[in-house]
Amino acid sequence: MLTWASNARSFPSWPPLTALRLLTSLKDQSCIEACQSEGLICEPALYRFINIKEAFSALDLHCEGVESEMNHLLPAFSAEHAECSLQHDPLLFSCAGSSPKYQRLCPCRDYRKGQVALCRDCL
Repeated sequence: MLTWASNARSFPSWPPLTALRLLTSLKDQSCIEACQSEGLICEPALYRFINIKEAFSALDLHCEGVESEMNHLLPAFSAEHAECSLQHDPLLFSCAGSSPKYQRLCPCRDYRKGQVALCRDCL
């Protein structure tokens, strides 16, 4: 069971945290593409809640080690080394970008047809 970062409730969040659907991208797939393949959109505002080591185990990704780096592709999992990498600088959270090295952790959410700013249960 995934538990959110301890500060998750101390910040108001839009969209609400209940809209989050955590996915793993394929290698060489951006979070935009990974979310779209499930009929969802990537929501950068929710990265702060999934940039925790517990998110990897919630996706059944087993980390030999956990690092914190500055890279626009993080948080991500490297299957080759069973290494989990968290984003060190929150200003670098991005849904774009892919790498043959990483499976990215993607904060996806649903949306209302014709109005992507709103999730289905946000009103």
